[in-house]
Amino acid sequence: MAEPKTCQCGFTQTSLRTVGGPNIETYDIAIVGAGPAGLSAALYSARYCRRTLVLHDGTARASRIPLTHNAPGFDAGIAGTDLLEPMTRHAQKFGAQLVKARVLKLTAPESQFLLEDEKGAIWSARAVILATAL
Repeated sequence: MAEPKTCQCGFTQTSLRTVGGPNIETYDIAIVGAGPAGLSAALYSARYCRRTLVLHDGTARASRIPLTHNAPGFDAGIAGTDLLEPMTRHAQKFGAQLVKARVLKLTAPESQFLLEDEKGAIWSARAVILATAL
C-alpha cells in the first residue's frame, strides 16, 4: 500500500478501497462537467487532498460565451475560454484529473458511485457532483 500523500495545505490524502476489481480506480469525488462550477468544485476538492476526477465531454457551455459578466472578479466581463483555461490549470496544479468522456450512466450499487461513459469505461467515486450546466 502506498504511503499517504501530504498536500500543500497540510491535509493527508487517505488510501481508498477499490470496488469492481483492480482495474477500477476509486476517487474521493467525481465531478461531471468542466465549466466554471465543475472546475471550482475540482479546485477546492483537490486542494484538500481529495482524489478528484473531472469527467467532461469537451463542450463546456462557458466556452461558447463571447463575454460573460457572471464571473467574480471580472466586472468588465471575460470570454468563456479565457475563464476556463486558467481554472483548468489551477485545478490540475492541485492534482485534479480531467478526462474527456461523456458520462451516460451513474449508479450506486454499494457505498460508492459508478460512472460509465459511452465507450464502456467505468470510474468509481465515493461522492459525485453533477455540474453539467443544464
